Amino acid sequence: MRTRNLLGKQALLAAMLYLAHQRHKPEECPGNTPKHVREMSEMLSPESMSRMGLKFVDAYIDHACMVQASGPDHVCSFLLEGGSEQAVADAFKPFPVEVKSIVSWGRFAESAT
Repeated sequence: MRTRNLLGKQALLAAMLYLAHQRHKPEECPGNTPKHVREMSEMLSPESMSRMGLKFVDAYIDHACMVQASGPDHVCSFLLEGGSEQAVADAFKPFPVEVKSIVSWGRFAESAT
C-alpha cells in the first residue's frame, strides 16, 4: 500500500501531539488515595513536563476513576505536545501507557485542500 505525506515536514513537526492512554484495574487506581493524586499532579505539572521536553495539553479522566467504581478497567487519556513517544512514556513511569503520535484534524484537513 502506498501512502502519501499530506503535511509538509515542518508542519508535521510543529503539530506533533501525543495521546497517552493509561489503563489500570479499579483496585490499582491512582485516584484511590490523595497521595497518588498529588504524585500524578506533580508528574503532569508544567515544570515536570518541561524538563522532559513536553507540554501538558489536557487530560480526559475515566468517570470510573472519579467515583472509584469497580468493574472494567479504568482508562485515562492524556494529550501532550513535543518530545517523542519515548519521552511521553518515560514521563509517566512507573505507570505504563500506550502512546500514539497524532495530528489535529484541523491541520490534517487544511493540508488536504
